[in-house]
Amino acid sequence: MTRFLIIFIVSIALISCVKLNRVRVSPESIIHDTSVFSPETGWFALADSHSIGRYSRIGKQIFCGEIGCKDYPVINVDVESFEVWPGTNYARDKKRVYYPETFICRCGDQCGTCYNSDPEIKGADPVSFKCVAADSAVDKNSYYLGNKKFPRNN
Repeated sequence: MTRFLIIFIVSIALISCVKLNRVRVSPESIIHDTSVFSPETGWFALADSHSIGRYSRIGKQIFCGEIGCKDYPVINVDVESFEVWPGTNYARDKKRVYYPETFICRCGDQCGTCYNSDPEIKGADPVSFKCVAADSAVDKNSYYLGNKKFPRNN
């Protein structure tokens, strides 16, 4: 009876991460860039199977957070124009700027991953957006501390 119970518990634990609609990604297959912030660094395109900070690119999808058993890609992102400023949590594409302030963490069914599928900073201008410190930035209209926006008094 004890042997059966152990086999049953192990089977349930293994099955909990296997469903047909899940994307399985091996974290070992991702190349991580651990650059520190520098105002001179600038924006870097995120290559396939690479990770910079909290962002990873896998094929035609961008992920924000941990890579695990079931990954939730960032919504409405333009993968081809997606760039990250190393050493910060800021990223942008040709239409949006991103900064993940909060993460959803799940265990068991989600294999213990934390992710953010909607880190967009609403109203930020991606063309003029520039990082001035690891967690602060500026664009033509506003200052930013993390994902918090403060108007510029021009």
